[in-house]
Amino acid sequence: MIHLGRLHINVSDLIVEIVSIVIAILLALTVNNWQQHLKDRALLRESLVNIRQEIQANNAALQQEMRHHLAVAAGFDKLVADNLQTERISSKQVRAAFIQSSPTGFHTVHGSSTAWQIAESSHAVELMPYSERVTLTKLYSEQATHELAEQKVFDLFASPTPSSGNNFFYATVGLSLVLGDVVGYEGYLARDYAASLAQLNKV
Repeated sequence: MIHLGRLHINVSDLIVEIVSIVIAILLALTVNNWQQHLKDRALLRESLVNIRQEIQANNAALQQEMRHHLAVAAGFDKLVADNLQTERISSKQVRAAFIQSSPTGFHTVHGSSTAWQIAESSHAVELMPYSERVTLTKLYSEQATHELAEQKVFDLFASPTPSSGNNFFYATVGLSLVLGDVVGYEGYLARDYAASLAQLNKV
């Protein structure tokens, strides 16, 4: 026992008090950390479910447009071939063939990225396993790049073309852009959607 003036302190009791306080604090921290862990797991699970559903919807829309675009491309090929006399075709004819082959529209597929943006604004993305985080970041970046690239091509053909007479170079480059690049972009994106869904299904 320690005597401090009129204050009598039992050392053993003091140690017990201190140890009790430390244990109580550690227990409180453990419980708090466990509760936060449960919240993080719930947030991550909800985010992955929403992202999976978003990618599935984007992929379904892309598949539908790809079938339409391939049919348009086939029609466009035929119209250009029919008008390709003496290996010369004017830019005006190219645009006319493009419009004629696409009566219901040849347009970009605007995939949603709402679920991904919500995951980024919270800390759900930081909770994702590294491989899933890298895959999804790349996928949504490629989706945005794909849409911009398609839109540039469609804007080119939606705007009046120069009346340059017979311009075989313009015709062939335009044909390559519309049929090759656009359908190619969509094919790459479709494969990325499928790969991402396969990886998410394992989480």
